[in-house]
Amino acid sequence: MGIIRITHISLYVTDQDEALDWYTQKLGFKLCDDVSELTPDFRWLTISPGSDSSTQIILMPVLNASDSNRVGSNPMFVLGTDDCHADYQYLEARGVNFIDTPKILPWGVSAMFTDLYDNPYNLVQRKHYSDQPS
Repeated sequence: MGIIRITHISLYVTDQDEALDWYTQKLGFKLCDDVSELTPDFRWLTISPGSDSSTQIILMPVLNASDSNRVGSNPMFVLGTDDCHADYQYLEARGVNFIDTPKILPWGVSAMFTDLYDNPYNLVQRKHYSDQPS
């Protein structure tokens, strides 16, 4: 099979600058690409969490009326963390809207939040089964 990874995920936004500010200032994502010279009237704007930019989120502008219903209806992203409780406190202090507090679940510690367009995110500190006593 030739497919080896997901490189980009499109996230429809109504305002690229507003979305860029929210993701970089609230969640601490980093800017990967910001290019306007590729084609007229299109800005290629990508971000990624942390230092791993192998998967990037495209902050995709609404280009026509049919795209406008995609804003706020993107699939849920699962974001990995090493400390869900600490990241929850940090992000909540920055104004991120959490749907629930961190909870211990069979797969780890999980807390749900939404972005500025009400897209859902699950912040997960995975349980490492190999670390459990036998």
